[in-house]
Amino acid sequence: MKNTASLLFVLFLITACGSTKHLLQNQNTTVTAKGRFEVQGIWIKDKNSHYDVRLELNSLVETSQRIYRRDMVCGRGSDTGEIIKIGGTDGDGMGVTLPPNRAREFYIVCKTPDHEGDFWVEFKSVYDGGKLRNKTPLGLKWVFKQ
Repeated sequence: MKNTASLLFVLFLITACGSTKHLLQNQNTTVTAKGRFEVQGIWIKDKNSHYDVRLELNSLVETSQRIYRRDMVCGRGSDTGEIIKIGGTDGDGMGVTLPPNRAREFYIVCKTPDHEGDFWVEFKSVYDGGKLRNKTPLGLKWVFKQ
């Protein structure tokens, strides 16, 4: 009986605290950064105090590129949030490296003060070959409109 009650409680928590993953493949969520790379949304999951978003970056140039975490900003609505994690197969916590003419997927966990409005991630700069002296300003914003 105790195990049944525990199982029901766990199932309740999973249901009550769950979030919905929105698949984005059939929506127009691709933007291009000055001929450098494309950003496309794969999925997004709203968790009220934060959201998870999986993005694909597709390199359009013949050199490797690096986007550092400090050059990415996230938010929701008009409020700027905080990137609390970058991960996945191709995200290393400090950013994402794009090999020449290849695609990379990663996810971002964004803590947001606002729980209303469009989700967004901004890419401020990219670095050729990952070298800090080869910085190109971008100001590219990827947006998922609700």
